[in-house]
Amino acid sequence: DALGCSDTLNPVENITILSPSASFTDIKESTAGNIGGVYNCPPVVVDFTSTSQSASPIQSYAWTFTSQTGTVPAQNISTNIENPQGIQYLFPGIYDVQLSIIDAAGCISIKDTNVFLQIAGPSANDSISKILTSCGQTFEFEVKDQNLVDSWYWVLDDGTTINSADVAGNIFQHTYLGVQTYSPVLHVVDALGCDVGYPGEAIVDPNGVSAQFNYTPLTDINLGTTVTFDPSASSSAFSPITDWWWNYGDGATDSLTNGNNTSHSYEVGDTVYVTLTVENAAGCTDNYMLPLVVGVKFDFPNVLTGSGSNGPNADFVLFADIMKDFQITIVNRWGNVVHEGTRDAAKPRFLWNGIDDKSGELCNEGTYYYLFSGTLKNDVKVDIHGFCTLIGTTKP
Repeated sequence: DALGCSDTLNPVENITILSPSASFTDIKESTAGNIGGVYNCPPVVVDFTSTSQSASPIQSYAWTFTSQTGTVPAQNISTNIENPQGIQYLFPGIYDVQLSIIDAAGCISIKDTNVFLQIAGPSANDSISKILTSCGQTFEFEVKDQNLVDSWYWVLDDGTTINSADVAGNIFQHTYLGVQTYSPVLHVVDALGCDVGYPGEAIVDPNGVSAQFNYTPLTDINLGTTVTFDPSASSSAFSPITDWWWNYGDGATDSLTNGNNTSHSYEVGDTVYVTLTVENAAGCTDNYMLPLVVGVKFDFPNVLTGSGSNGPNADFVLFADIMKDFQITIVNRWGNVVHEGTRDAAKPRFLWNGIDDKSGELCNEGTYYYLFSGTLKNDVKVDIHGFCTLIGTTKP
């Protein structure tokens, strides 16, 4: 300066401020092929991995998976997981992804990927509406806004399936028997066989009808056990019950016009589901189901009167045709085999008629030992032995 003072300033190095950078990679999985990156059919499952970078630790991740206008139903899924796995794309459409990160300094970076995923295939809108004049149990189903649909079918969640080939147009009605929430699914199929399911909901509100039943015995139910079903707990608030329909779970059914007890015995060991459906005079219905476990044990008869006699004990027989195959051996008190037999398709219940196989004559009165083994109709193996008593000396 004017006084002769001086100073020197060295150049300052450039300072670089590092901002966070959001980025990611993905792996797409699908059983359908893709052409030019467009998948032929849903579903497509995607695993996402964040490859984001930041000078300071990343504090949060915010993923948003959305669909573009026109995708039905619209998708808007969000998660704060760093690496989301198994994100499912279940419907045809165009999908976008956004990843937003925030680092320890509060800096934000957003990565938008538009048209991240394209899925082709058939699409439609499902319409389910309740018809209020039918006890609230009848619904109208309609398939709307079809695109690339070659055929469709509804799975109505009560064991019923309705196919487009069986319906004139795209509208039909269906009556549910139970008072509950059903989850029908509309499936649309294109010419390539791509099948897309659109879930719906049909809520049957209480209408005053309630089906209920119990059964006895509660335990030790086996092949041939007589099970008694009591529907007396069923009720109807506004009009009397007029019909009781039983499904015993093994293919057998009963249709009754009274609320009396009914009974049934089973010929196959399994867990069966017994259903009672009741209907009142107004046409309103309800159903009720209980599981019932049928064991594979069964009782053998222990007395027979022998061939040539009359009555239910004339022959040694099974209570029903329950066996796929069997072998039986009858031994007398001295250990001699008097009869050996197998299942006869013409007489599938027959075991022995008291005749000695060698002599062709009726065996003497007394106690005999049997050895029985075979396969039940549900492929369960059985091996049973015991005693039977032959009474009477009538010759054939």
